[in-house]
Amino acid sequence: MLSSIPTVVPMLLLLFGAGALYQSTKSYRQYRAVAGLTPEPALASDGGESTAVRGPVDLEEPASLERAPPEESEIETDRAALVAWRVRSHLRTGSGNSGKSRWRTVDGGLAAGEFALREHGRYVPVSEECLPGANEESFDPFSDSRVHLGEPEHDVRLGEPSAITKALERLRLIGKNGLLSDATVSLSIGGTSASPNRYQATVVEAGEELTVGGTVDETQDGPVLKPGGEDTRGVVGGRVDDGGNRLRRRALTQVGLGVVVLATGLYLF
Repeated sequence: MLSSIPTVVPMLLLLFGAGALYQSTKSYRQYRAVAGLTPEPALASDGGESTAVRGPVDLEEPASLERAPPEESEIETDRAALVAWRVRSHLRTGSGNSGKSRWRTVDGGLAAGEFALREHGRYVPVSEECLPGANEESFDPFSDSRVHLGEPEHDVRLGEPSAITKALERLRLIGKNGLLSDATVSLSIGGTSASPNRYQATVVEAGEELTVGGTVDETQDGPVLKPGGEDTRGVVGGRVDDGGNRLRRRALTQVGLGVVVLATGLYLF
């Protein structure tokens, strides 16, 4: 009976199983980074101590985006302190059997407004230089290990998907509710991409809790968070402990699903 199963089925299972295991390593690395970004119980006052400030966002000036999001995303930035965004393109390199295809971020960034974090009854302004990617021309905030804002809240296709892409999403192998939550599967037919570009974004609004790493300087106007070393820069949305637990659960889930799918694919060969 198993001999009647097309070879492509176990091959697809092996592909998705390997992809899930790869994603689990990424989630685990992010979990380790979040675990290392632990806020101090009080504000540092010596102007040189590495710390992290956590609290609700108090917005002074909303973030402005150099690239306007597509209308379908319905993104509103009137109350946005941070907007993490990227444009993903499915590209194919090489030719013939040696050609490879994969998703690649072709544009992105972390747009920041003027805001402070309310911690211990005090307001700590956060300078844009404290944020990862502040000095980079193009930056992917969803794949960088220093930024942890969850999966993109807004995911909009910049074009029509192929029939194969729609079928895989219905089977929940890819897509928002699929085995691979991010569009990591490269699909191409005859050297042509079968997946349209995607615009993805997450908005952090006034009142939401945020954790930002850096050093706290005491000034005449009060404490100010300034950039520290590269190892101290980090941004976490929500509670740090909740973010770490979420990433750890995701890694364990991806490992379990990856092993099951791989084992099924090997059994069907």
